[in-house]
Amino acid sequence: MQAACPQAVFTALGVQSEAFASPFNAISPSFCSASADVDAPFGSCGSFFALEPPAGAVLLANPPFDGATVLAMARRIAAWSNRGKRE
Repeated sequence: MQAACPQAVFTALGVQSEAFASPFNAISPSFCSASADVDAPFGSCGSFFALEPPAGAVLLANPPFDGATVLAMARRIAAWSNRGKRE
């Protein structure tokens, strides 16, 4: 269970895809994974860092607990949040 929440919570929140998963631990039919070439037949959309989700997409982001990965994820999400904003 991701972050100790049951799947019903993520369903209620409208989670559409997972940012960091594998075929073995994914709870959504669509997920991003580190091994997209191998995981694609099982539903992987590719690397989270190459993903361009549509505005309003709801992703579950539970990255590996590595400082560099968490920082890169935060920067990527911030960039998405700033899409279309005027300076």
